[in-house]
Amino acid sequence: MLPHIALGRLSMTRYGYGFMVDELNNREIFIPKGMTGTALDGDVVKVEVYAGGRGKSPEGEVVEVVERLKKVIIGTYRETKTYAYVIPDDKKFVRDLYIIKGKTKGAKPGEKVVAEFVKWESEYMNPEGMVKEVMGDPSQPGIEMKLIERIYSIPKDFPTEVKNEIRNINFKIPSREMKNRLDL
Repeated sequence: MLPHIALGRLSMTRYGYGFMVDELNNREIFIPKGMTGTALDGDVVKVEVYAGGRGKSPEGEVVEVVERLKKVIIGTYRETKTYAYVIPDDKKFVRDLYIIKGKTKGAKPGEKVVAEFVKWESEYMNPEGMVKEVMGDPSQPGIEMKLIERIYSIPKDFPTEVKNEIRNINFKIPSREMKNRLDL
């Protein structure tokens, strides 16, 4: 008999369904589209497990988000007459993020923004958040690099130890080595 509650990290697909590896029983559980509740890709979730078909993974439904992994969403800012929202660049984030009124940081439609996830109370409504940083027009030079830095948390500067080591490197090429080189 399978335990009815499982705990693990959810891995979503861009199609709205996901998989979770049950940490306690080391088994994969399929989460169908519409059964993910308010969970996002990477969240630690509790899942109510149902029996799977013959030879298939058990299926389940997310009943609780235990730990929210992503608190920052990068995407394109949009507006309507009544509300603002961000279309996430990450296709595994399958819902638009509604922006709380007055929390746009002056973003203009079409600009890339970094938004912070604030709450998602019901699976029948979209999550809500606020713009934390306006990155700018995606067609402007340098914006793509800034977005990559943010998405992958690439530091903008080297650590002090690395800078100190670079200062101690002798970049002068010995003359005997220069004789063996071909200037193209």
